[in-house]
Amino acid sequence: MKKFITLILALSIFSISFTNVLAQNEDMEMVEATESAESVQEINSFEVFWPIVAGKTTDSPLYFLKTLKESLRGMLILGNVQKADYNVLLSVKRTVEAEKLINEGNSKDAIKTINRAIKKVEKAKINSQKGLEAKEDFEDIGQAMVDRLKNISILAKNLASKSDEETANNLQELSNVSQNLADYLE
Repeated sequence: MKKFITLILALSIFSISFTNVLAQNEDMEMVEATESAESVQEINSFEVFWPIVAGKTTDSPLYFLKTLKESLRGMLILGNVQKADYNVLLSVKRTVEAEKLINEGNSKDAIKTINRAIKKVEKAKINSQKGLEAKEDFEDIGQAMVDRLKNISILAKNLASKSDEETANNLQELSNVSQNLADYLE
């Protein structure tokens, strides 16, 4: 009986970990940003990045399982374009996690998470460059990547306006690297 329960539990965990992570709304819309220094547009990250939510954050003792699962998935992706897309998706996740941490007043963990998002965008740029050099096809996912990157930039600017100086500086860097990659891919 214990073996049967263990088998069911293992199959459940396995099936949950391989859900389709790249699901996206076909009608993904770009959030229009207002560039005025006086007013920063409030945006709802749940609507912009649906179905992505923060879930576990760096302050959770189980966070390492989340990152382990993401690393394993990343190793199974073969193409440079697909790896770039996956890294952009992970940077979206880190940005949404940072938003949650900022809203909870945990700027120390928010900064760590923002830096992880920046590293994922930088990895996405490297994979994008390799993909372009190898003449891989960006047609199917290129615009979705650009839209996600622009939305990361907008959300980061929005969060910077409500954050302490150190967090705001990191968010501005995230906004810049995201926008630069989006411009590079357009």
